[in-house]
Amino acid sequence: MSRPGSFWGPYEHGMSWTAHYFDRRLNSDGVSRAFASKEDALVAACDLMRRNCVVNFVQGPNDEKIDATTITAWCKRRPKRKDAPAASSVT
Repeated sequence: MSRPGSFWGPYEHGMSWTAHYFDRRLNSDGVSRAFASKEDALVAACDLMRRNCVVNFVQGPNDEKIDATTITAWCKRRPKRKDAPAASSVT
């Protein structure tokens, strides 16, 4: 819901998905940048987990939260990136 007279109108809350995590290397809590979609925030959470961070939750609009257990399960189901195909020689 946007405020009356707001410049952004319905896009005001467009970038509102964030991952909340603990960085073991820095020994501190952190919040990711804002993402436009839930999937982008979950991908970022998976990347943080691969970097040995503890992801506590992903938070979205209207205080919607995705807990760590659900995030871990989502990351396990997510297809892995394929290695780049080998360059073929042109003769």
